[in-house]
Amino acid sequence: MNVRALLRIGLLLIVAWIVLKIVFNVVGFLFHLLLIVGVLFVIYYFVTNVLGKGRPRGM
Repeated sequence: MNVRALLRIGLLLIVAWIVLKIVFNVVGFLFHLLLIVGVLFVIYYFVTNVLGKGRPRGM
């Protein structure tokens, strides 16, 4: 293999590393966002349906 092929492979590995790092950061952010939304939904469901029984609605 010549020097140009090795440089091309190295450049492709660096670009793939950067792209994968960005993809994993975005996926991790979306996973945590969905996790937070799910926890908030469970809390909202518990407060409205479990704690809300027997209480008059509205004013």
